[in-house]
Amino acid sequence: MMELSSALEGEVLVVSPIGDLNAASCGQLEAELAGHAENGRRRIVLDLSQIRYVSSAGLRVFLVTARRLGKDGSFVLASPSDAVAQILKMTGFDRIVRVEPSLDQALAAAAA
Repeated sequence: MMELSSALEGEVLVVSPIGDLNAASCGQLEAELAGHAENGRRRIVLDLSQIRYVSSAGLRVFLVTARRLGKDGSFVLASPSDAVAQILKMTGFDRIVRVEPSLDQALAAAAA
């Protein structure tokens, strides 16, 4: 079971998971993000500062969420660890989903 918290920062919802994002935990995160999108949240920042590892299942959640929010929304990944940033870069995800080095920069990007 993954720990998840959400907080509204102006118009942007920040979702903060803790742990590893793998096949066992990504369903919970995907359901959380989908629920927010269905409730009209169009700007979401996923704070990765407490995530140690992201598997291909986790990457799929990022892709599905970005597509769900579409052109009129924004989905930004914030504060990935060096290991997670390397995974995002290696897989090319940093070119598909916006990634910002800090939460403040991600909030500014999502609000723009």
